[in-house]
Amino acid sequence: MQEYIGILGSEPERLDEWVAQPETWRAPMASPNPPQAETPEVSRVAFLFDKTYRLASARKLQLPMAINLQPVKGAFRKQHPVPVSTVADEQLPLKLFQPAQKRHYLVAASLICEQPGLPDCVLQLTRQEKVSFVVRRLLPPEDNASAPLEQWEEYAFVSGPKQNSWRRIGTHDGAVPRRLVAGEEQLPMFPVSFAHKVCGDSRKLFNGTIPVGRREQWVGAEVGADAVADDSLSAGRSVAATLLQADVVAPWKLLLEQAEFKKNGADKNFSNFGADATAQARERKRLLRSARDALQTGAWYVLLDLARFIGQHLPDVWQALEGEREFSSLNGGEQALVTTLNNTALAGELGWELVAGKPTAEALTDAERNLLELLQILAWWNQGNPGAIDDDLLELLYGLGWGHNIPSAGAPYKFTTLKWTLSDALLAAADAEQGLEAVDTTFIRFNEGGAPISVDDQWPDFIFPLADPDRDAPMPAVADSELHGLNGLERKQTAVDALAEMIEALLPPGEPADELMDRVPVGDMREAWFVIRCVYERPHCGPLFPALVSAATQKFQMAPFFDPDAPARPVRIPMPLDISPAGLRKYQKNTGFVISDMLCGKIKGIRKMSFADLVLSVLPWPFHKDLPDTGGGTCRDSGGNGFGMICSLSIPIVTLCALILMMIMVALFDLVFRWMPYLFTCLPIPGLKGKKA
Repeated sequence: MQEYIGILGSEPERLDEWVAQPETWRAPMASPNPPQAETPEVSRVAFLFDKTYRLASARKLQLPMAINLQPVKGAFRKQHPVPVSTVADEQLPLKLFQPAQKRHYLVAASLICEQPGLPDCVLQLTRQEKVSFVVRRLLPPEDNASAPLEQWEEYAFVSGPKQNSWRRIGTHDGAVPRRLVAGEEQLPMFPVSFAHKVCGDSRKLFNGTIPVGRREQWVGAEVGADAVADDSLSAGRSVAATLLQADVVAPWKLLLEQAEFKKNGADKNFSNFGADATAQARERKRLLRSARDALQTGAWYVLLDLARFIGQHLPDVWQALEGEREFSSLNGGEQALVTTLNNTALAGELGWELVAGKPTAEALTDAERNLLELLQILAWWNQGNPGAIDDDLLELLYGLGWGHNIPSAGAPYKFTTLKWTLSDALLAAADAEQGLEAVDTTFIRFNEGGAPISVDDQWPDFIFPLADPDRDAPMPAVADSELHGLNGLERKQTAVDALAEMIEALLPPGEPADELMDRVPVGDMREAWFVIRCVYERPHCGPLFPALVSAATQKFQMAPFFDPDAPARPVRIPMPLDISPAGLRKYQKNTGFVISDMLCGKIKGIRKMSFADLVLSVLPWPFHKDLPDTGGGTCRDSGGNGFGMICSLSIPIVTLCALILMMIMVALFDLVFRWMPYLFTCLPIPGLKGKKA
């Protein structure tokens, strides 16, 4: 910018040397010579001589028609051709790069009359006159998609309350595009003053920054869509309800799916290998232990988010759970919700297996059998009296000698750490918030042999599963009519949806969650060509003097962020810093995948496979085993209606790809090719930590 201001101050006639030209990173645009510090007198004399000579020569040729100045103006214009590329636009397109690629662009224009010699038009700010510029897109005619670029039509970018769109104006080279469309987005321009070379008067050049970084927004905007009518994505769902779905419902359902996947993996065995029932049972028990710890980790964060949500959006319900408000003071919906939270209870057998780390079908000692019977009685009592089992009762039973050595004397999680209802688990999760947000270790309670090990004391001191790979985890009660025709996983997810609907029904009406919804449309795969036109508006002149729109600039394209021709070759893809469960769940889910009903069915089938299936499928005989038949078809609901899905991911896919590539390059390529360290460099960054101290 300093160079630009400098050339305006010393040599404004050289401004055309700074016009953007086609370039690539291999052949970057040549930089103009820096401004020369000239003596003002010499420069003015030289400029005056040249200009006088040119005008005199033009007038001498046209003396018989001296009254008609049009030929003179034509000759004058020929002395100053517009600096455009002589190469066809399609062959070497002018491509504007983004600021991240170390390129910044200005559009510049003078507010002048088309008659040579007249001074600049002064902008009357007191009369609300203003200048701006608009970005127009060029698209081929609807009836001739293969038309050459010269015949493309011009579209104006119109902002809408829900969505922006491109509105067709007319043929690009026609007269119609030189008008301003109602609602068209106008970008600001700012003035830069410089001295006239001859007379010394101050002149103004209006400039506007071209926001090339908005390319994806412009390319992704729909063409000719009614921006007002499309509000289907957020209809009827408030910000609070959307947050409930994103923070609680979706993670809870994923826990249920992971539990189902773990169960399938633990129950699977291969006939190609030996049928050692003891080894298989031991391995299955190990898988269940590790799966339950992983699922419990996710359950704690879901419980914490649900507790926060209820405390923020349903304070009366939260106070009732804490015992600070009478149950009778709640309305009918709130009472039903509290009752559902209290009735979502833990089963005795599941509680015993969580604590002991082994199944109830295994041979039990007397102490283990007694504890199992005690927990079964507690679960039965809890069903009739929700909330009757508190910490004091459990500590009393523990003091009487129950479960001292189960799973061992020094184990951190005894049966006293079990929470028997969802409401108790929510209160406990709220109390454990600080530790959950700060912990950066993995929650593992047993080693490979099944012996208890020490656990980071920042993890919560209670256990309450929301999903289990072998037994039914606590689920909200749902009417049997809603579960008709559903399988096990679908029944559990329907129960979660029922609880979410109960909560959403109690939420006060709020603003639609526009900013939380995925509203980025699928990008237009056609080549995106643009032009810029400057606009001069005089609102006080009335309808007889509409906005004056300039001629179009040279056609140009805008480079995407990962354009191969970008001048700046270094690419920095930041990896997630805080990769603990507490840190990862904070990422907004904004990378979406649109999945059809057929692909949805195929993905569900593939998820039934394990890594061993893939390995065996590529091994020769006698280890070869064909991939299991996972079934075909499409995703369908209980009514047989097919449906697709939009799956959102918190981390951009480019980050995941970069992470995978990095792992492969470091772990595999470096193992095979020892020269990789010369190409791949990792430098330590002091102080770059995932969690603050």
